[in-house]
Formats: sequence, structure tokens, C-alpha cells
Amino acid sequence: MMAISAIDCALWDLKGKYFDQPVYRLLGGLVICPGVNTVEEERFFYFITK
Repeated sequence: MMAISAIDCALWDLKGKYFDQPVYRLLGGLVICPGVNTVEEERFFYFITK
């Protein structure tokens, strides 16, 4: 199962490079997390989505 997961991640990375898009965009775009409570968490989510 771990090997399948690694292959799946590698294929998503290749697809992202091919289309010159981040993987989160290929998977449906930005997701707003309603559970973000602190400024540090907001900065973290901003960083990983940009």
C-alpha cells in the first residue's frame, strides 16, 4: 500500500510539472479551513496555498 501511495504522489507531481500548476490546484483549488484559530496557523495555511 505504501508503494502505491508513493507512486500516486509521484504521478501527481509529474502532472503538476507538466501543466505548470501546483498539485493543490489540480486537486480542486484553494480550500478555506474554518478551524484556523491563530495567526500562526493562518500564516501557515497562506504559505502552503501560495
